[in-house]
Amino acid sequence: MIELFLNKTALVVYVICTCCGLLYGALFPPFYLHFLDGMTISGFLFLAAAIVRYSWICGDFTFFSWRPKRHNRKHGIPDYEQDPTRGMSYTEYRNAIREERKDMKNPYMASSLLILVVSLILSLLY
Repeated sequence: MIELFLNKTALVVYVICTCCGLLYGALFPPFYLHFLDGMTISGFLFLAAAIVRYSWICGDFTFFSWRPKRHNRKHGIPDYEQDPTRGMSYTEYRNAIREERKDMKNPYMASSLLILVVSLILSLLY
């Protein structure tokens, strides 16, 4: 559980969100209010990136890379002989992509949620 929140990517997210908050707070007074705003906005941006990555891992964007069976008109050679996934139906292709990406992790999800929880706690102290 600790490695979800204290890995290299999570520490980079924490530093970027804190720097965004500090910079926004330093540019526009009052400092604490705008520090919270900057940290919250950057936390939501990382959460959006985490949601997009999660969708990519689940294969939600595979429709854009799926190619149905087509024949190469120049040489008479089917294109799918060069790419093994090219002759698959869409459901087979999506299942193959899901199987390929099932062990991938989403390091932005836990760290962005922690940033938003910290922002919520700090806003309650405001």
